[in-house]
Amino acid sequence: METLVKDIIVKFCDTLRDYDKLIFLSVSKKHNKYKQYIFFNEQKSIRKIIHLSYFDRFTNVLMSQPSEKMPMHMTRLYLYGYNKDHIDNIPSSLTHLTFGLECNQKLLNNIPNTLTHLALEMKVGKEIIIVPETVTCFHIGAACEDTMNVVVPKSVRELRIMGNQYIRLHDGIVCLKFGGRMNPNIIIPGTVTDLDIGKCCHRVKNIPENVKRLEINFINEPLPNKIIHLIYTGSGFKKIKKYIPNSVTHLEIVNHFYAYRRDDIPSGVTHLTLPKYYSIRKIPIHVEHIIYKKFDPDIGHKLITWDNIPLHIKSITFVNFVMTRP
Repeated sequence: METLVKDIIVKFCDTLRDYDKLIFLSVSKKHNKYKQYIFFNEQKSIRKIIHLSYFDRFTNVLMSQPSEKMPMHMTRLYLYGYNKDHIDNIPSSLTHLTFGLECNQKLLNNIPNTLTHLALEMKVGKEIIIVPETVTCFHIGAACEDTMNVVVPKSVRELRIMGNQYIRLHDGIVCLKFGGRMNPNIIIPGTVTDLDIGKCCHRVKNIPENVKRLEINFINEPLPNKIIHLIYTGSGFKKIKKYIPNSVTHLEIVNHFYAYRRDDIPSGVTHLTLPKYYSIRKIPIHVEHIIYKKFDPDIGHKLITWDNIPLHIKSITFVNFVMTRP
């Protein structure tokens, strides 16, 4: 019976935020003992938790200098002031590592082979940085310099480059995201299927033909005809409609200053996301699913029943609330 109670409490706590977990487990001494079985997954400074009896249950840790003691079950580590030559006590459970200030090859030499996500936010040393072969998701911050010395392994499938750095990309990358100052000399691999250049402020050439999901803010030439999901962050949607391929079924318009017109929406679109509410009766008949990112609650009373909604609409989402036709 005791085991069943423990399992129920653990399962229940999995649905709560860390703060709510602590409140719930602090109501009695009996509840308090279950802290040894609960994981706390929100980021915490190691200084605030190192003295706790359930220290090993924290999975997401922030520190400036590596501590002699680290949580046994830690999966995420953010180092924001580390400047020593090596790390020798990271648990083998680690999967996500972020260097917030400085990184060099010696720092990476003792990283466990369980690491899959690596982020370099500020700077790297002058020597060549060889990213571990186990990394599949790699993030390069806007302030990270000397990326010519960074070797991206072929294991990386998701890459985010947030600055204007040049870095050689290899075939095998599937998801690629750029910040607002993409280096024009970067060649996008043909293996990319998910491409995000929605914050780039200039024209991007040679979008790979295999891209299926594209986020972009400037279009002045035909897009690849395999794109299914298009997210447009720019303005002047009417002018770019002619460049959108018939393959696009999911269209998201992000700009809040966009003046919606029914004729702007390509005939192949069945899933439409708009930045704010526009009359449901002005949605084209080929659109079956509509999402409003922002909704005026004063309009909600007009859409209480499906009798007021055109038959071609199968679902409506207002921010996070979904209405599905019965």
